[in-house]
Amino acid sequence: MAHRYLSAIIIGLWALYATACAGPDGPREPFPSGVLPSPSKQGTTLGIPMERQLGTKGAVRVRDTIFIAAQLSWDEHGNVTGDSTEAEMRQAHANVGKLLETQGAKWKDLVEETLFVTDMKSALVVAQKVKLEVFGESPTVASSIVQVSQLADPKAHVAIRAVANSIFLVVDPEVTRRSLRAVAAVDRVVA
Repeated sequence: MAHRYLSAIIIGLWALYATACAGPDGPREPFPSGVLPSPSKQGTTLGIPMERQLGTKGAVRVRDTIFIAAQLSWDEHGNVTGDSTEAEMRQAHANVGKLLETQGAKWKDLVEETLFVTDMKSALVVAQKVKLEVFGESPTVASSIVQVSQLADPKAHVAIRAVANSIFLVVDPEVTRRSLRAVAAVDRVVA
């Protein structure tokens, strides 16, 4: 009986490995000897005018790592919102959260954040409070705060750049069907 379950686990692990070898564009093809392929990149935006004007992406995923460009406190029209450093910080975090979602990640996947602020004194007063609201108690995030003279939009006082790491498996339905058939065959042989 234990042998039966061990066989099913081994086949299941093989199926997971085979499925994980598929990239976002389907199964990965072998590459010529000595040539490593460039990793595929998947980019997303918030859809605001500045991203279109500059031809940039708000977030780019390369394998399991998500790079989020510095986010200001933009609304959906690309206008800086918030009448205080605290309000801007909340909105900038909200924009980072939206981009994490577009990449299939969550706040728990964030590993690093850099806050760029134009007024360090006011930012330090509210940064911990806002961070606890966003991440909850004792966040495990490497965090830096840097004072700059100006941000991309002169009206903005806060920008947040972030890096997340999130496992992203693309499940190939055919591999899954073959794996399930293999498990069923093992069940019949062992039974």
